[in-house]
Amino acid sequence: MKLDRDQFFEQVAIPVKAGQVSQYFFGDNLEGYFEGHTFSYAKGAGYILKRRALFHDFMSWCGERMNDKTVAEGATLYPYGVRHQHGPSWWDELMLLRRRKAVALRVFTRRPQSLALAPLLALNRDFVTVYPTDGAMLISNPERSLHIAVSSSQPFKHDGTTDRDGLFAPIFRTLQEESEFTLYLAFGRNAEHALAQAQRLRSEDGARQHKLAIFDMLTRSALFTTDMDYNRAMVWAKLSSLFLVTEEFGTGIWAGLPWFKDNWGRDTFIALPGTLLVSGQFEDAKEVIRNFAKWQMTDPKSPDYGRIPNRVTSPTDMIYNTVDGTPWLIREVAEYLHYTGDLAFAEEIFPMVKLAIEGTIKKICGCEGIPHTRRCGHVDGRADSGRCALVSARKSCE
Repeated sequence: MKLDRDQFFEQVAIPVKAGQVSQYFFGDNLEGYFEGHTFSYAKGAGYILKRRALFHDFMSWCGERMNDKTVAEGATLYPYGVRHQHGPSWWDELMLLRRRKAVALRVFTRRPQSLALAPLLALNRDFVTVYPTDGAMLISNPERSLHIAVSSSQPFKHDGTTDRDGLFAPIFRTLQEESEFTLYLAFGRNAEHALAQAQRLRSEDGARQHKLAIFDMLTRSALFTTDMDYNRAMVWAKLSSLFLVTEEFGTGIWAGLPWFKDNWGRDTFIALPGTLLVSGQFEDAKEVIRNFAKWQMTDPKSPDYGRIPNRVTSPTDMIYNTVDGTPWLIREVAEYLHYTGDLAFAEEIFPMVKLAIEGTIKKICGCEGIPHTRRCGHVDGRADSGRCALVSARKSCE
């Protein structure tokens, strides 16, 4: 069934009545997420990157008239972003771009005029410099580790600064009258990285590419009924789960936000089939399995031998304090293979599964003899005269 992208987005959009402050979040499928509220400025966590927020919200202008979100005529949550309607013919919009570490800010009006956008940033204005470079602009601040580059397909200028709720707000305005103004903010570990990303978003029409990516993600698998409310609920349930897929420490699935923004083994593999298999995201599913498999404990002297981590906070900070995370992973290996028939991956992942089984046997019966039959092997050169939990209770170990 061929679907029209724009029509699909309109059908599943969630309208929010004027003045109704509603919480929402979007994930970037890399390492960050944005939490905000309709009809508000900077209410919510903002765009969390590196465990803190630099970008919180934005302001917009049509001519000299500021589009005040607190008194907007309505708001709409789309799968790709949030829009506030300020009148019959003008609106502004925020998109957290998928796998870009960037946001797109947009303002639209049917009557061409001077348009302006101002990101709300957690920066100390006394130390901020805004300057043009290579067809874009850089916002530098030595106090922060993240750098910001700003670009647009339309000619624009830095038109002074303002503030809102204690946040620094550089204003960027079109050089000529326009009916639409899209501004990209790219965040990078250094100025060069941020600038290259901003330039790429401008040249590739990043907002359009983002919409295409979200549409593909939602329609790769689909179930539609005659009940539009049911269809909408299905789409947003799928989307909310997919926004938790991250590449922060390799591909994984966050256990929850904001308190469980880590990769948890048990939670990841319980969530994996509904998040990535049912939705047809098979490559991501395989990468999640691979990622946890590489962290398997391979030290035979460790009490966690054969296990995958229970929690990964960083590549050097993980704990193995769960017994059921590893069986859950093996179960999802089987489900992935049932969905895909990927025999090459079955051969690739088999050593991890074998090691997990060996580690479990060793933990239960203290036995080094693998594979296990009716007899236990020898431990430290002596026979284990106890009973082995993996052998029938009526069989004595020798």
